[in-house]
Amino acid sequence: MGTIRKRGLKYYAEVCVDRRRQGKTCRTKAAAEAWIRDQERALRETGAAHTLEDTFARYRRTYTARKPSRVREERRLERLLDVLGGDLLLADLSPDRLTQWRDDGLQRVSAGSLLRDWNLLNHVLAVAVREWEWIPTNPLVKVTRPTKPRPRSRVWHAAEVEAFLVAAGHPGDTLTARVGDCLLLSLETAMRAGEIVGLCAEHIHARHVHLPKTKNGSARDVPLSTRAREILDCYPDGFGITGSQLDSLFRKVRNRAGLEGVRFHDARRTALTRMSRKIGALELARISGHKDLRILLDTYYAPTIDELADKLD
Repeated sequence: MGTIRKRGLKYYAEVCVDRRRQGKTCRTKAAAEAWIRDQERALRETGAAHTLEDTFARYRRTYTARKPSRVREERRLERLLDVLGGDLLLADLSPDRLTQWRDDGLQRVSAGSLLRDWNLLNHVLAVAVREWEWIPTNPLVKVTRPTKPRPRSRVWHAAEVEAFLVAAGHPGDTLTARVGDCLLLSLETAMRAGEIVGLCAEHIHARHVHLPKTKNGSARDVPLSTRAREILDCYPDGFGITGSQLDSLFRKVRNRAGLEGVRFHDARRTALTRMSRKIGALELARISGHKDLRILLDTYYAPTIDELADKLD
């Protein structure tokens, strides 16, 4: 990275990074070599010698690899590299560049999807500042964050559930029919898709299921209704289906049934809304695993105004 040229009785040391040059005239060659070492170390510490690809690779090793959602996060990191450019020097990731990324992104994807990328990138850069000291500040904090979209309030209706089950060939012995039982279990327990496919014999008990690993990193126990218990009696060792299989088959069945705009995760919201008619918010949070009641109430608790009026009477 550095070069030394003799000029008369002195030595000229020069460092070049990303076509930017810095030089100094020194009295001895040893002093010139020492200056180059100091400059290279300073450039490394300020991120000038690190690309986004270097940064993301280290983040993968130290953070992504330990996460349950590592496969999904790997894909998200790859998309960010494709858009921002893996060869881009970390020190050149300016607020102006990130503003352009935000504006272009909002033309292609929803604000919610962009915010998920935003949160990941923000953590990568925060780690590069705080732990690795590759850059002095996080440039993303100088960019206006996109407005968070209104929480989704879609729930499953009885007719939609019935149409989905018919399209899935439920009841039946096929893997597709099994997706119908996964949906029914979520509607009874408010469990996430990943939690359902992760069930095995040791997790299933008489009155509850134990989830050793959940989205927020904490274990939790989920009580079982009579209907939920009946479903699990048919799968004492778990459903024997992977998350990717569930996702793919769910989409096929949903399209076959002509159900537009409904997602598997909406079953969690549907279940929690039903449960809220019987139990209070704290009990609801214990079942759902929410540590922040605001998220539970704003995102997952979706009673109609008429249902609230009925409670007043």
